[in-house]
Amino acid sequence: MKNLLKHFGIIVITTIIAFSLTVCGGEDDDTKKPADDGLPSAGDGSINFSTAKTYQVMMYYDDYDNYGYKEFNGNATFTHSRGNALADYFAEGDYEVKITNGTLSIKLGTPKPEALNDASELSNVYPGTTVTDGLKMLIVDMFSSENDESLYWYTSLTDPSGDFYGSSFSSFIYANKKGKIQFYEETEYENYTFKVKLDMDLKLGWNIIIGTQTTGTSPSYTTVTGKPRNDHKWIYSNDD
Repeated sequence: MKNLLKHFGIIVITTIIAFSLTVCGGEDDDTKKPADDGLPSAGDGSINFSTAKTYQVMMYYDDYDNYGYKEFNGNATFTHSRGNALADYFAEGDYEVKITNGTLSIKLGTPKPEALNDASELSNVYPGTTVTDGLKMLIVDMFSSENDESLYWYTSLTDPSGDFYGSSFSSFIYANKKGKIQFYEETEYENYTFKVKLDMDLKLGWNIIIGTQTTGTSPSYTTVTGKPRNDHKWIYSNDD
């Protein structure tokens, strides 16, 4: 429950998460990779970004007088996800997240069985959540290195006037079987109506979920499976 609840609990109060990759091959529709996810699979339950297109990384900078994004052409190796070691989730040699001369490569195999969390534990955060029986999963995103570097798939959302009104993240989820996670709630607070919606239709293997948080008089947090927004960028940040 540790990583699952931390992941979903934080986003409602602060920012966002996201994701739904899947795998090819198998005996029925439960094991087929969706045609529109745009993400590569080795056919054995693994993710391999480096075999698809080039993922150029943007660097977030903040030098007091200026802040924003610029192209990152450096190198970095990431060993953790949300503070937890990737080595705890995957067998040795079965994972790699690195940037080489500004180009991102992500390879994730099938997680260790003990790394999967019972999806039903989401009801401890969102009472009334509907979850397929026996569904277990692992969420991987917000990569970090031993050198206080971070890597995430993100975009800021702006209204037509150019003002910031929210953000959207993408995240990877591994599911042990085909299943659904659904929840919807509206909460009234003073002059605000806060909406939370989870609508994840997961396939066996890796998935991508997209989490979107908006502000305003009707703030919301929504997490769905699907293809990441076209404006999602891989962002590198160094806290040093």
